[in-house]
Amino acid sequence: MAGLTDNSIFISLLAVLFFGLSNGASIFSCIIGANAKSPKWAAINILLLQRLGFLLMFISTYAATGSHVFALVIFFVSYGIYGIATGMSGPVYSVLISGTIHRNIPSFYGTYSMIGAFSGVLGAQVLRLVLERYDFPISFRWVFLMGLLVAMLSTLSLAIGISETKVIRTMHFTFSMIPGTVKDILSKNKKYRSFLMARIIAAMADMSIPFFIIYIGSLTDSPESIVGSLTTILLISNMAASKIIGQAGKHYGPMIMLRIAVLAGALASILAVFAPSVSWGFVIFTLVGFTVTGNIISNSVANIHFAGDGYVSFYAMTSGIIIAPFYIVFSFLGGIIASRFSIPVVFIISASLYTASFIMNLILSRRSA
Repeated sequence: MAGLTDNSIFISLLAVLFFGLSNGASIFSCIIGANAKSPKWAAINILLLQRLGFLLMFISTYAATGSHVFALVIFFVSYGIYGIATGMSGPVYSVLISGTIHRNIPSFYGTYSMIGAFSGVLGAQVLRLVLERYDFPISFRWVFLMGLLVAMLSTLSLAIGISETKVIRTMHFTFSMIPGTVKDILSKNKKYRSFLMARIIAAMADMSIPFFIIYIGSLTDSPESIVGSLTTILLISNMAASKIIGQAGKHYGPMIMLRIAVLAGALASILAVFAPSVSWGFVIFTLVGFTVTGNIISNSVANIHFAGDGYVSFYAMTSGIIIAPFYIVFSFLGGIIASRFSIPVVFIISASLYTASFIMNLILSRRSA
């Protein structure tokens, strides 16, 4: 995106599209997950739609050397499809996990995420070599092509590698049941409501996430290979954070997982404001890894931890549709602030919001206890 436009608002639209569409799409996915006799094949079909987004991203690189406007349109469409498919796969995947794993779910998500991050570290080395060898947009053409091929391989591994027990559904859920079910969840489950309140403020603070790589890359001593290097650091951090936060969730629940995430986010934002050189980027992206990983897996664990039998997809959908508006508004707001003022101002606001989420987490946890 930064290679196609220097407009901060356009760059912020990446977060708006992804979080808005992914969380909004969970409305449809919750019904699919609640009614699916085979969550595995429902997830596979959704993932194939996501791979279409990867394909269009690859195609968009051919337009980058011509009309940047046309390239942006194709990329936004592809990213929109990717976001929708990601949002739809979440609740269905949660149903699949809750039906096959019945204890130590935080540990599972931690290990699962750690293995994914380890694979990402290996992939980041390929990414670094490609970005160093080829110029834009040829470099990203190879990146998206390899990503598409590996994504198809992962879909195939899911199809042949998982054996599931067919689910017998005693109740058929419809869209008309969604409002009443969401109302019951929020009114009756106080602990889950407390988690969502702290998670909403964390979502507001996440408006800074797209700007970390851009800001560090803009520092005067930033080398060309910084994207690949920081991606590697981010993935190594994801790997460590997955195991550490997963173990914390196993013993203390999803609230402590979120607490670790927002504390890391606050520290990363503060350090970014005062970063004197690009070398600080390695520390910052270590903290960003804990923030991103903690937010994702704490949300996934909370939806299973607090849900009753048969309602996992509804909890996943509830968190999605409640958090989505805050992601959309504050991601777009982050772009406006960066455009009119500066990116460090975004980091200052973000640090304040992460801190507020941490404090609210502590207060609500004590009240629930």
